[in-house]
Amino acid sequence: MAALESHTPRSTPKASKDPRPARTRGRIVQALGELLRSGESVSVAAICTRGGVGRSTFYAHFGSVDDVAELVVDEVFAELGPRDARRRHEHELPGDVIAELATRDLLAALREKREFFLYVLAGPSTLRLREHVFAALATSVRDAVRAERPADDDATIRTASSFIAGGLVALLVDIVVHGDVDDERIVRLMVDLLPTWLARPQTSR
Repeated sequence: MAALESHTPRSTPKASKDPRPARTRGRIVQALGELLRSGESVSVAAICTRGGVGRSTFYAHFGSVDDVAELVVDEVFAELGPRDARRRHEHELPGDVIAELATRDLLAALREKREFFLYVLAGPSTLRLREHVFAALATSVRDAVRAERPADDDATIRTASSFIAGGLVALLVDIVVHGDVDDERIVRLMVDLLPTWLARPQTSR
């Protein structure tokens, strides 16, 4: 894959009532996805050509190609994390079932956005982007950890979340790099490997 252009990262604009920025970001994301799936060279220029946007427009929304991929992955975790925490707060399902559902949700998202996960976990900026994925995952699982360990202080919650995120990143890398996605095997493995307090079979909290 070709080397990517590097620019100072720019934060994504906050949501507003004007739908045009969101549409523009959507076109940029779609263009990057098409380039990644096709195996073509990835650059800001290629994204702008494919998405029909100007370079100045691109840089008004993103600081680099990496930022585009990060946005996609961040949105996945921002959706999955609260979903898992909500199931735990509802106290309607046993922990192992919740862990199974969370793993299946993650695998489904990985399959849907595989080209983006492949880019961030095994692409040209792997080290920095893996650190970003780790931080995003740690944030994503924090509410679920707090739901199961309400008496713990913030430092303990943070450490536990980081520990779990590290394992999840390793899982994602293994799946993306080796391409061996046997859902049932991975679900069983995840339920076995997660801390017992996060995947225990009993329904009592």
